Amino acid sequence: MPGETITQAVPPAFIKSLVYAEHSDTTAILSGNAQGALDQMNILLALNGTDTYKYSVSNDGYASRGIAQFVKSTYESLVQRHPEAFLNTDYVAAMQDHVTSIKAMYLLLDDYAGDVRIKANQGFVASRVFDYGAASYNGGVTRVANAVLAFGDTWNQDKSAEINAVQAQVNSLTYDVKNLKAKIKKTSDKKTKASLQSELASNESQLASSSAQLSIFKSSALKNATVNYLAKIYKVIQYFNDQQLAMK
Repeated sequence: MPGETITQAVPPAFIKSLVYAEHSDTTAILSGNAQGALDQMNILLALNGTDTYKYSVSNDGYASRGIAQFVKSTYESLVQRHPEAFLNTDYVAAMQDHVTSIKAMYLLLDDYAGDVRIKANQGFVASRVFDYGAASYNGGVTRVANAVLAFGDTWNQDKSAEINAVQAQVNSLTYDVKNLKAKIKKTSDKKTKASLQSELASNESQLASSSAQLSIFKSSALKNATVNYLAKIYKVIQYFNDQQLAMK
């Protein structure tokens, strides 16, 4: 966001929501129990202070660490890209320090949003900077940029139903093309063969179109994990907004 500081482009409330989303139960929040899930985090933070999630390491195979849940390679590349931030070069020590971790989250979200702006320039919407960054945080910049370009305003929605429908079309047309080829091979009548060949050409054209559409869906649609991750973050943001309104 040219002309804005990083905390203007990525408001602190969004970082707070991202931290809470990273450490709260997805099922509980999406099923309507945001209050209970977030209260558990508040209790942990109140009891443990700056030690909360200090030694946290994910068991998902990525060994993400700390309150920011960074993997080693991501953090080290961030350090190299942003010498002006004076981040601690020791990955483990950095992830055990909340100030460094949160600073790194700001930088990474800003980097990710900037990458989406470059890769999906025509579809980029400035007001959705955080959405792009958060989605990239979970699913990668390329996938997010592809989704923005392919689906516009609905880039962050579940595309499973559409993918299944197009896949069914491809399967059906593939079957029809195979059968038509077999019929043509067996037919000796010229008039019948010409009619079958015309039908085959039409089906092959439809198959090519449907296959191309399926390829776009598969390479561009966000994974379900990322769709749910964003849905969880939106729920967390809504929860905090409701809390603020209740206090007024």
